[in-house]
Formats: sequence, structure tokens, C-alpha cells
Amino acid sequence: MTSFLEEVSLGLSKKNKKLSSKWFYDFRGSKLFEQITKLKTYYPTRTERKILKDNNNKFECFIANDNTIGQIVVSGKVVSLEALGNELKNKNIKFIKLPVSAPFHCPLMKKATHEMKDEIHNTNFKDPVVEIISNVTATSQNNSHKIKELLIDQIEKPVKWRESVNNMISLGVNRFIEVGPGKVLSGLIKRIDRNVKINQVNNLTDIKNLNND
Repeated sequence: MTSFLEEVSLGLSKKNKKLSSKWFYDFRGSKLFEQITKLKTYYPTRTERKILKDNNNKFECFIANDNTIGQIVVSGKVVSLEALGNELKNKNIKFIKLPVSAPFHCPLMKKATHEMKDEIHNTNFKDPVVEIISNVTATSQNNSHKIKELLIDQIEKPVKWRESVNNMISLGVNRFIEVGPGKVLSGLIKRIDRNVKINQVNNLTDIKNLNND
């Protein structure tokens, strides 16, 4: 999918006052798709949802992620996002620019959907041995055919991360393991529910510690 994604887009995230200014980036890209240029992604929360709703005739912006309490992501075109940024500033709402490679999880990814649809349909999937939580529905799924459709849908649909975590907890999950560099997801989960146990696996030592935990 990244073969035709050339634009370096931007994002904004609502953060607390401890946020370092180093997160304020200003990137310039070439073009994302032939028919869509200068796309960015911004980060705002509940108040911003109302701003988007009240100004849907002025902003071509879309909620792309519901990450955790107090943090959502909004994707859109540069002009719309600059206007949204001005609205946030007028309401003294803090936000930051987030560097991403595309305006993910919104209708502006339609070309990516067309590119990936046949690839996913032509790939052999087997039913998983464990339930998979879809970030489109925030519910569990174990049917490979439905999982294929959800993988296609998620390209343009918002990520329901907060709902997914809450639903997993309601299903009895009380331990989360984040695999890969960093602790971003662990931090988001901790903000959703401080009572769950969270581990990170970044290297072999972490795996050994996990086995001993």
C-alpha cells in the first residue's frame, strides 16, 4: 500500500500541559495521490467532535482514531485541518502535529481501498484459533471471510481503539502485552483502565522476563 503513498502528512494530538514543544512538527510533502494533494492528519476530543459537527460544511475532516480518554485523531485535507487548527486555538485547545505517512482511516484513503481490496480477497485466510478484535467494530471475530471484509473496511473506517480495549476488559481480559518498540499502546491502555496488567516486549530479555512473570 505504501508504494503509491508519497505525501508526508501531518497530525495533531490533544495533550496535557507537560507536552514537549519538540512534538510540534512542520513537514512538507509532494503528493499523496494524483487527484488528492497536500493531505494532513490532526489530533483533537469531545469538544472537537462538536466543532467538526458544527462546521461540517466548512471542514473536510474525519475522525480517524478514538485512542483513549481525551485523545482522538482527525484526518483531512490541509486547508480543512488548518481551519480546524484555528478553531482549536480560538477555544484554547492544545494540540500537536503528528507526522504520519498518509491520512489513514478516512474516506481520503479510497484509492488505497481499491488497491488493497483484490489483494486481500485473493489472499488465503484461515479461521484464527483465537478471537480477533476488529478495530472497525471493536468486537470479536473468528470468521476468516468476515475478517477479510473488516480488513478492507478499516482502511477508510475510524479505529475504535478505546472501545476495543473496553470490550476486551468486559470479556475478562485483564492482561495486555504490547509487542514491538515503544510503550505508546501501553500508555493508551493505562489511561483507559489502570487496573489491568500491562507488559511490553521489545527484545529477548523482555520475553524471558515475561515467561517468569
